[in-house]
Amino acid sequence: MILVVSLIAAVGWPSSYSAVVFLCGLVLAVASNLRAWKRAKLWPISRESAAHATTASWFITGIAVLLGLSS
Repeated sequence: MILVVSLIAAVGWPSSYSAVVFLCGLVLAVASNLRAWKRAKLWPISRESAAHATTASWFITGIAVLLGLSS
């Protein structure tokens, strides 16, 4: 949401400052996400959880490819 608002503000801002406004919004969005991850105890992720997430990701990707090939 922060990124979208900063992009809209950058488009409406004078051209010399639009990149600065967008970069400030990007930095704010990243900082906000890092804070939320730490607060929800999602950071750092354990190796076991990362391995399970990778396995699940490949499984879902495989199913999506099979469904894409069948249609």
